Amino acid sequence: MKKYIPLILLVIFTLSTNLSAQWFDITPKNVGENLYSVYFTNSDTGFVVGWGSSRSLFMKTFDGGTTWDIQNFVGIYLFNVTAKNGKEIFLSGFTTRGLCGIVWNSSDGGKNFTEIQFDDLSNPFSYGIMNFLRKDDTSYFAIGYNGAIIYSENSGTTWKAADTKSPDEIFRYITFPTHEIGYAASGANFNFINKIYKTTNWGDSWIKIQDFTNGSTYINNLYFLSDKVGFIAGNNQSKESILKTTDGGITWLEIYSGDALNSITTMFFENPQVIYAINDEGKIIKTENGGENWSVYRDNQDFQLITSQGMTQDSNFIAYGVGAGLIKKFAKIVDVQELSDNSNFDIYPNPVRDLATIKIPELYKTEQLKITITDILGRTVYEKQDVFLDYFAFNTFSLPSGTYFYRVFTQTALLKSGKFIK
Repeated sequence: MKKYIPLILLVIFTLSTNLSAQWFDITPKNVGENLYSVYFTNSDTGFVVGWGSSRSLFMKTFDGGTTWDIQNFVGIYLFNVTAKNGKEIFLSGFTTRGLCGIVWNSSDGGKNFTEIQFDDLSNPFSYGIMNFLRKDDTSYFAIGYNGAIIYSENSGTTWKAADTKSPDEIFRYITFPTHEIGYAASGANFNFINKIYKTTNWGDSWIKIQDFTNGSTYINNLYFLSDKVGFIAGNNQSKESILKTTDGGITWLEIYSGDALNSITTMFFENPQVIYAINDEGKIIKTENGGENWSVYRDNQDFQLITSQGMTQDSNFIAYGVGAGLIKKFAKIVDVQELSDNSNFDIYPNPVRDLATIKIPELYKTEQLKITITDILGRTVYEKQDVFLDYFAFNTFSLPSGTYFYRVFTQTALLKSGKFIK
């Protein structure tokens, strides 16, 4: 952030900013179901799915979680959501109508869906689809129960079951670092994923290359940056853990071991050296040397996450996490503190209810001013140009409760900043 030090009639103003980051609750009202998957295509556009005893939910936001559109479904259970952009969306799960796995595809931002059933009639069978991968414009993979890795080479028109030789396994994670080479993770139980499979022929057949069944390593996510270098996010020896391979998944070395009874849920790779990882209590760790050393970016919180997603925006790390009846957003905020000898330049009342007033001192009544109001996430909620007044009043009735920052600018500099509570 730029720092302005204007000199006006020998009055000097200095601005200091303390950049910090924290988790924010962006859960909409009346959502208490377990939320199993979150996918944001950018910092504003995101999707969440989950289900409870009476309904399944598909939720979408186009303003970073400030508002949500919620669609309810009965008779289906949604496990995963992924999207190419804000328009093309894929949901996967189970339907009670056909007692089989399903994939729903939308090309209009979730307004309408086309259902694909994996019922052993029109398509290969899986009791439930746990994950969906859109490898490219025409290549799709649906994975899940009954050892299912099912793929399409024509954008979902026809499907073929890959040979996994593992009919009792549940596949949950799949990734392709190259066109031909892919990796998938499975387990005998939904919550205990502990085996890794590999394909070298685009996904037509798979072989098991790693089995942690006799150990205590459980996989929450699987990542490969190349055909050789990969990472496991999960739990090892009852501690949150990250493992790394450099030989294509044959051998794994633990590069991070953390809190007992916790688990790493997600990793985000800004590049091969700068990596973030999130655990199931919202702790975020970071490495800048490919995993050799890790530092705590944000410590454990008082909530539980089922899964999460990270990304960067404007060189800042942001994340979204979901759990039992909650959606969390992690973002940097700017806490503005100012040292000023102009104590008359204030906002009142503070806290405010429906109307806030900024008093403009005599010294600046002839200045052409601009006033901006931002929320704690840095989003501008109000802006007014060309203010020539003794005081400036603005309506706060429609603002949600929370902390807000106001800034007053001249044509060339920041004149005053402060905060108020609604």
